[in-house]
Amino acid sequence: MAKPVCAAKQGSIVVVGATASLRGKPMTTGFAAGKAAQHSLAQSMARQFWPEGVHVSLLIVDGSIGDAGDSDGKRLDPRAIASAALSLTRQRSMEHRPLAELTAARPCSLSCR
Repeated sequence: MAKPVCAAKQGSIVVVGATASLRGKPMTTGFAAGKAAQHSLAQSMARQFWPEGVHVSLLIVDGSIGDAGDSDGKRLDPRAIASAALSLTRQRSMEHRPLAELTAARPCSLSCR
């Protein structure tokens, strides 16, 4: 998936994770470890591919996903999740880094993206 996007030097990769990537809970050791690794991978990919014009983001989805149109309030609407993912592909990336690190990776002003 990353190869065609990186070859084009544009585009977005949205990684879908869960809050377990940030903190584990009792009885979720294996799940939390896997999601933490996924979160770390997304961060590494973002730093690696950003200078090439590829935007990588992490979308946290916490809960059961229902069918489109479910209105019980207990499950997430897949259309809302898709809308959130699409929104992430359209946002300007935001990173706070020392200026020296930014200019070393990509010699341009901060408004270049």
